[in-house]
Amino acid sequence: MTSVDKYTSNRSRMLILRLSSVNKRYSLNSGKGLMCNRKIVVLFACTFFAGISSATNSEIPIPRSVAGDKGSYFLLEKRTNKNIVRALHKRVGVDSVGYTITETNCTTMQMRELGYSEQSPSAIKEKPTKWFDLIPGSSKSDLASFVCR
Repeated sequence: MTSVDKYTSNRSRMLILRLSSVNKRYSLNSGKGLMCNRKIVVLFACTFFAGISSATNSEIPIPRSVAGDKGSYFLLEKRTNKNIVRALHKRVGVDSVGYTITETNCTTMQMRELGYSEQSPSAIKEKPTKWFDLIPGSSKSDLASFVCR
């Protein structure tokens, strides 16, 4: 268990204890009031836990197959539709940070770039390229291997 997991786990226990004490405080209410309070508590807990899991898993390192690139690559978002994977990834270089949206056909192992920005993911203006073959050992090839596994 990592320190983030321990922190998240401890925060979760504290939240559950706080929520259960709130629930006990309102347990004197009869019928509808108690049911409403439980629904609110469950809704709050689900929202809280979803926020924790998305915050801790927001940047997944993409392993490189070949040494030499001075940049680090991180998967920020991945959506799959049949055999096509749409991915948003970030490259942290020596003097810049870039965000790229790609689509990868996991059956043919071809890719196309949908857009790029050095400002932010929301600044990407989509202008799809043609599908292209991947070069073994390239960062795009490593990204494709990573998102298609």
